[in-house]
Amino acid sequence: GRAQLAVTAIPSKSTQSIDSGISGIDRLVELESVSVKKSPLVLVSSPNKFQNKKYTTPEETISSLPLILPKAGLARKRFDYWCKNRNISPNILAETAGNEAIIALARLGLGLGLVPKIVLENGPFSEGVVQYSTFSQLEEYNIGFIFNPKPSGTEGAKKLQKAIIQILKDNYS
Repeated sequence: GRAQLAVTAIPSKSTQSIDSGISGIDRLVELESVSVKKSPLVLVSSPNKFQNKKYTTPEETISSLPLILPKAGLARKRFDYWCKNRNISPNILAETAGNEAIIALARLGLGLGLVPKIVLENGPFSEGVVQYSTFSQLEEYNIGFIFNPKPSGTEGAKKLQKAIIQILKDNYS
């Protein structure tokens, strides 16, 4: 069967045209969501590696310093859209499938990594990495639960899902 409840970065209504086309995102239209936390995207690096190379604008930073980016997903889609709208050619050193790999490569001093701040604060591999800057030009990640408003499964499973959803709504809506 399919999961009835999941934790994910919830696509934004304001960036829906940007976020569409990401694998699985278009199916989220049928689902409801409860937001739990927002997290800005940040650029991270090994301590002292790029700290003396501060640029006055994000555009200068992105085009000058080596970057480690996600291969796909919300952050990448928004990053690419931002660069395209400003006619910026980013200096992409590496692309990875996960935030932990981005942090690991940044920790090695290979470049600036783009990750949600929540990953930097709570991830298992964030020791030895510092926040270079907040990428406030990209919309924050809206992290929360998504669910089908019409639960399936046994009556017991449906009741349990409805109870969990109600608890989430009571505590986070």
